[in-house]
Amino acid sequence: MKFEATSRIFGDCTQNFKVTDFPETVKELVDQILARTNEWGSIRIDMGEGIGFFDLEEYEYRYGTLNDPIPDEQLAAKVKSVTANGGWTYMSYLIITEGGEQ
Repeated sequence: MKFEATSRIFGDCTQNFKVTDFPETVKELVDQILARTNEWGSIRIDMGEGIGFFDLEEYEYRYGTLNDPIPDEQLAAKVKSVTANGGWTYMSYLIITEGGEQ
């Protein structure tokens, strides 16, 4: 997983990123996120339900541990694209699946 900055650094020291070189499935990507044990944040998954960003289920994680389970249907989905926002140790991810909207 690699991060390409897509914005300037904001006043709160966060930045937007396009994530590249990601694995094929959501499960494999979540495993890579959790392997970054110095991070905490959230994961949202767009499966193409036609709902807005803030209506997507948010799965929080802290230092290698997922706080809430992600349903198997979402874990099995194929990843189309990934964006992220964060800085220092916080990172928020938006995963768009093959059936997703963006």
